[in-house]
Amino acid sequence: MTAFIDSLGAESNYFHCDEDDGKGFLNTDRYPGFLYSKMVPHKYLPVDMDRVLGLDADTLVTGDISELYCVDFRDNYVVGCHNRRTLNNLLLKNHVEDPNYRDGFNGGVILYNLDLMRRDITIRTYRQWLDAYLSTGKKQEQFEEWVMANTLRGRCKLIMPFDYNYNLSAKELYDSFCSCKGIIPKRRIVHFLNSNGSTIYDKPWRYYNHFMKGETDAISTTPFYCYYELWWSYARQLPEEMLETYRVYG
Repeated sequence: MTAFIDSLGAESNYFHCDEDDGKGFLNTDRYPGFLYSKMVPHKYLPVDMDRVLGLDADTLVTGDISELYCVDFRDNYVVGCHNRRTLNNLLLKNHVEDPNYRDGFNGGVILYNLDLMRRDITIRTYRQWLDAYLSTGKKQEQFEEWVMANTLRGRCKLIMPFDYNYNLSAKELYDSFCSCKGIIPKRRIVHFLNSNGSTIYDKPWRYYNHFMKGETDAISTTPFYCYYELWWSYARQLPEEMLETYRVYG
């Protein structure tokens, strides 16, 4: 992994996550305990870092993201992009963005304000929010890491264009929203998010046999095949055991 990152001219740093971060939260194959450590990045990163961009493994940077990374936080804990459901609701509202509309945002691309989080947020903070969540009669399995992220979102209003979290499975919805706004989607960060039950726009590692063994399937006919090819051009450079983990648990 280090050799691969070095080949890109980037620097790699590794941090051991505290297993206690996941205690008290739902722990499953999809949401293992260590995953909750991503909600407290300031616990692990150097104190002179004021921000960090968290990206899920099923995302692909395809354009300039400097606007996102250098955005003025304006006292917000995090910056994110609307999720698919929010965009649909905005479409139903005749494309008028309500600044007080507090539906969720997608947790796959999150810019964290480390300085503000160091001041206010610990893993205990999330546990307190979980207790408040459960007190409303809801079940704990609904309080996954994306709910934790959106709890932070409820304490801010800063949303970036969904160019930075372009969900392939919601292409028609996104393009319709863009058309009504008179803008062209730039797809600066593509998200392979199979949120609408699509049998085509699935996680890229689900096409292991296609890209690693040459088998033919429906992905080769999609308009976004180039993104899957690009993801796999990087993935092939990873250790085989990592790819196998993606294939089995993805």
